[in-house]
Amino acid sequence: MIPGVRVRILKWIVRLLITVVAVIAVAAGYIYWASSAVLNKDYSHIAKGQPIYAPGDSAALVWGTHLAKSIAMCEECHGEGMTGFTLVDDPMFGRLATPNVTRGGKGSEVPASFDIADFERLIRHGVTPKNRGVILMPSFHYCYISDEDIAALWTWYTSLKPVDKEVEGPRYGPIARMLIAQDKFTKLSPEMVNHTAKRPAKPVAGESWEYGEYLAHVGCTGCHGMDLSGGPIEGGPPEWPLAANLTRGGIGATYTEADFFRALREGIRPGGKPLSAVMPFKRTTNLTDSEIRALWLYVQHVPAKPVGSFVWKDEQRP
Repeated sequence: MIPGVRVRILKWIVRLLITVVAVIAVAAGYIYWASSAVLNKDYSHIAKGQPIYAPGDSAALVWGTHLAKSIAMCEECHGEGMTGFTLVDDPMFGRLATPNVTRGGKGSEVPASFDIADFERLIRHGVTPKNRGVILMPSFHYCYISDEDIAALWTWYTSLKPVDKEVEGPRYGPIARMLIAQDKFTKLSPEMVNHTAKRPAKPVAGESWEYGEYLAHVGCTGCHGMDLSGGPIEGGPPEWPLAANLTRGGIGATYTEADFFRALREGIRPGGKPLSAVMPFKRTTNLTDSEIRALWLYVQHVPAKPVGSFVWKDEQRP
């Protein structure tokens, strides 16, 4: 090859490489900026609710403990004692971990001054005392919790001992940041809640579809969708299976009441196969017979829907 031509080709290759590197750097910078803008969004405009009276008696503690552990399933994400643990840790995707939220513990993200108004704002609205939105807090269905049950949960929560435990915070890798910037990753909790909606009164507990609806909104819709039609689990890792369609378009038509009880009590499908480990049957096994029957009545009451018919981009809290 003629020397002059070779030099021109090398210069062209170098310029091309510099251009490619520059484009990648600009794209990476934009993705980091856009994702940081989402993660650091200020939610100070979402005020604390009205103070909620919490009697803090033994009955409230017993009910709050059952509600937290078996219905709202707080420890399913935060771990026993609410001390936090790692959910996902991948070099490219990032590290998703729930924090130590024991009140006043060393390394906890919750100060000793954290009060019931802060608690209500975090649970129902997904906003921290620092006015930041949380990315995995299921406030989109916890917003259905009644004042009475918020008070019971607070009674349980304040009964927990402060734990000194440092938990490494979240780290968002390039894949997670790209998805966040493109609005393809799970939304921040405050973006999924109707903050001005009137909060429901606690329904009368009993074997009714109305009470089953309340229990389902607090404990089931986070995975199975706001209409119980199942599909991809909001915020779940991609390897998780689809959540079952609980309506009469799915297992609501194929399960018997006995099958439904066995699934929630033992984690066993009709025919004897185990449910996916993602299904928290170790929590639902502690539901009372009346609670499971109320849920079954609600499943039978909900109209048949095709699997995965509820999409957050198309509609918000119904």
